[in-house]
Amino acid sequence: MALPSQLALPLQEINLICANVVERNACRESLAAKRRAFESWRQIVEVALTACPDDLLQGESRQNVIFELLQDLLIKVRVGERETL
Repeated sequence: MALPSQLALPLQEINLICANVVERNACRESLAAKRRAFESWRQIVEVALTACPDDLLQGESRQNVIFELLQDLLIKVRVGERETL
Protein backbone atom coordinates (compact mmCIF):
# COMPACT_ATOMS: atom_id res chain seq x y z
CA MET A 1 0.00 0.00 0.00
CA ALA A 2 1.34 3.41 -0.95
CA LEU A 3 2.04 5.99 1.70
CA PRO A 4 0.46 9.46 1.42
CA SER A 5 3.92 10.96 0.85
CA GLN A 6 4.44 8.58 -2.08
CA LEU A 7 1.14 9.65 -3.64
CA ALA A 8 1.83 13.38 -3.38
CA LEU A 9 4.35 13.55 -6.22
CA PRO A 10 2.27 11.65 -8.80
CA LEU A 11 -0.79 13.73 -7.86
CA GLN A 12 1.20 16.94 -8.35
CA GLU A 13 2.34 15.70 -11.75
CA ILE A 14 -1.22 14.80 -12.71
CA ASN A 15 -2.42 18.26 -11.62
CA LEU A 16 0.34 19.92 -13.68
CA ILE A 17 -0.55 17.83 -16.73
CA CYS A 18 -4.24 18.69 -16.33
CA ALA A 19 -3.44 22.41 -15.96
CA ASN A 20 -1.29 22.29 -19.10
CA VAL A 21 -4.03 20.48 -21.03
CA VAL A 22 -6.63 23.05 -19.95
CA GLU A 23 -4.32 25.92 -20.97
CA ARG A 24 -3.57 24.31 -24.33
CA ASN A 25 -7.27 23.69 -24.99
CA ALA A 26 -8.06 27.34 -24.22
CA CYS A 27 -5.37 28.41 -26.68
CA ARG A 28 -6.69 26.07 -29.37
CA GLU A 29 -10.24 27.32 -28.84
CA SER A 30 -9.04 30.90 -29.13
CA LEU A 31 -7.19 30.14 -32.37
CA ALA A 32 -10.22 28.32 -33.78
CA ALA A 33 -12.44 31.32 -32.95
CA LYS A 34 -9.99 33.67 -34.67
CA ARG A 35 -9.88 31.40 -37.72
CA ARG A 36 -13.69 31.46 -37.92
CA ALA A 37 -13.71 35.24 -37.53
CA PHE A 38 -11.20 35.68 -40.37
CA GLU A 39 -13.21 33.35 -42.57
CA SER A 40 -16.34 35.37 -41.80
CA TRP A 41 -14.54 38.59 -42.72
CA ARG A 42 -13.37 37.02 -45.96
CA GLN A 43 -16.89 35.96 -46.87
CA ILE A 44 -18.35 39.38 -46.04
CA VAL A 45 -15.74 41.18 -48.14
CA GLU A 46 -16.17 38.72 -50.99
CA VAL A 47 -19.94 39.19 -51.04
CA ALA A 48 -19.69 42.96 -50.66
CA LEU A 49 -17.22 43.31 -53.51
CA THR A 50 -18.78 40.81 -55.90
CA ALA A 51 -22.45 41.63 -55.30
CA CYS A 52 -21.97 45.36 -55.70
CA PRO A 53 -22.57 46.51 -59.29
CA ASP A 54 -19.44 47.68 -61.12
CA ASP A 55 -20.89 51.11 -61.81
CA LEU A 56 -21.34 51.75 -58.06
CA LEU A 57 -17.91 50.63 -56.94
CA GLN A 58 -15.08 50.90 -59.43
CA GLY A 59 -11.55 52.16 -59.71
CA GLU A 60 -10.28 54.31 -56.87
CA SER A 61 -13.54 54.01 -54.95
CA ARG A 62 -13.22 50.23 -54.90
CA GLN A 63 -9.58 50.49 -53.78
CA ASN A 64 -10.59 52.83 -50.97
CA VAL A 65 -13.24 50.41 -49.72
CA ILE A 66 -10.75 47.53 -49.75
CA PHE A 67 -8.15 49.68 -47.99
CA GLU A 68 -10.62 50.73 -45.28
CA LEU A 69 -11.74 47.15 -44.74
CA LEU A 70 -8.14 46.03 -44.36
CA GLN A 71 -7.44 48.85 -41.92
CA ASP A 72 -10.45 47.88 -39.82
CA LEU A 73 -9.37 44.25 -39.85
CA LEU A 74 -5.83 45.19 -38.78
CA ILE A 75 -7.21 47.22 -35.87
CA LYS A 76 -9.32 44.25 -34.77
CA VAL A 77 -6.31 41.94 -34.95
CA ARG A 78 -4.17 44.31 -32.88
CA VAL A 79 -6.88 44.68 -30.23
CA GLY A 80 -7.22 40.89 -30.13
CA GLU A 81 -3.48 40.47 -29.65
CA ARG A 82 -3.47 42.90 -26.72
CA GLU A 83 -6.33 41.03 -25.08
CA THR A 84 -4.51 37.70 -25.33
CA LEU A 85 -1.30 39.02 -23.80
